[in-house]
Amino acid sequence: MQHYGLLTRLLDWTESPLIALHFALRDNRGASGASVWMLDPWWLNKQSLGEYDIPHAGDARLSSSAPGKPEPEPHLPVAIKPVQASPRITAQRGFFTIHGTKRHGLYEMGESTSKKELYQLRIPRKHVGDIRDDLVLAGISETTIFPEFEGLCREMKDWFYPSE
Repeated sequence: MQHYGLLTRLLDWTESPLIALHFALRDNRGASGASVWMLDPWWLNKQSLGEYDIPHAGDARLSSSAPGKPEPEPHLPVAIKPVQASPRITAQRGFFTIHGTKRHGLYEMGESTSKKELYQLRIPRKHVGDIRDDLVLAGISETTIFPEFEGLCREMKDWFYPSE
């Protein structure tokens, strides 16, 4: 929803490593490295909700995080399954984390564990171009992820006018 100018406490995730790579590199022409963040949503929710579960967006356990609440809860982020009401969410294999009042809650949770429940995979600058090319060969492109005219136009622009 942030893409349309609405403030939100939602952070988009995907369950597909290739789609995550695409998003990490889509606007990167090789001038810098990039990162893909990996999250174990069951671990996150065990910390936040006390359960190894990923609730759907309308779940009663999330009612205190609904829009318009003066003090959003929970204070820690929670992983949620979105309603598959959009072809874009389905194509992107999307999930969300909803963030509460603790500004750096997710980062702090990741720092507090010795395991890799929240992990940053760094992509060196020298590999960006090759990985972008390999993603296209694997069938991951703007039209795969944005199955409407917006994705098609971006892909055509990138193909015919790559320097712009």
